[in-house]
Amino acid sequence: WFKCSSYEVDEMDPHARHALEVAAEALVQVDKNTRSSMGVFTAAIQYDFGVRMTSCNLPRTLATALKLEGPTDHIDKACTSSHLALHQAREAIQAGQCAASLVVGTTIMLQPAVGEGLLKAGILAPSGVCRPLDQRADGLVRGEACAAVVLTNLSSSSMMCVGRLLATVVTQNSSLLPLLSPDRNAQEEAIRVAHTGQTVEAMHIHGIGQKVADLTELMVLKNTWAVKHTGRALMNHKANFGHTVAAAGVLGLLTTIRALQSHHVPAH
Repeated sequence: WFKCSSYEVDEMDPHARHALEVAAEALVQVDKNTRSSMGVFTAAIQYDFGVRMTSCNLPRTLATALKLEGPTDHIDKACTSSHLALHQAREAIQAGQCAASLVVGTTIMLQPAVGEGLLKAGILAPSGVCRPLDQRADGLVRGEACAAVVLTNLSSSSMMCVGRLLATVVTQNSSLLPLLSPDRNAQEEAIRVAHTGQTVEAMHIHGIGQKVADLTELMVLKNTWAVKHTGRALMNHKANFGHTVAAAGVLGLLTTIRALQSHHVPAH
């Protein structure tokens, strides 16, 4: 199907194999003309890879196998990886670098040492249950996922549209804060800049199931979104999928779109 040689298959990490299959499904409605200038933006974490393939080869592998000839880039920035991939994909379209962009985030737990390290650091939930925004929360739970979306310019596309990405914003945590403590000021600024004036019906938050981090996010929403949008829906997918790290951004976007379409927020 993908016309990969036996050598390429042997050298291909499971992340790439899953990404190829999921990306192919995402491209079903995309015509050949659009593919000829489509960009590829991937998100995955190198330390999770199980073979010699480096994570930065992931977008090249997808572009070659799927005959996509636009710009490519790979993001390896922990939990924010596919969030940043979405941002860069949207920026590339707006800058005229490509007509559409394929964004793929994938996380597969292939290295036991990663989980062992998180457990020793007291980051994983001893209960084995992820409880975002819950007083019983005792840490995060790792999860696996591979998710893909296609972004395109709505005014020049014939593809079915399931949602509009009106704005994306990137900020940076303060270097003085602990690793798992969000920067409240940076998050508040990001929400204010990204908000385009439309009524916000629902908000999807990062929410990893750690009390300090989750409480900070709630304070951010109280100071920004909740001031003008009382009674709206608040959602988080990690209670159902776990923390999928590099795939979390795309998975969160898809979860939000599905919730808005069905008018139903998934229960924790």
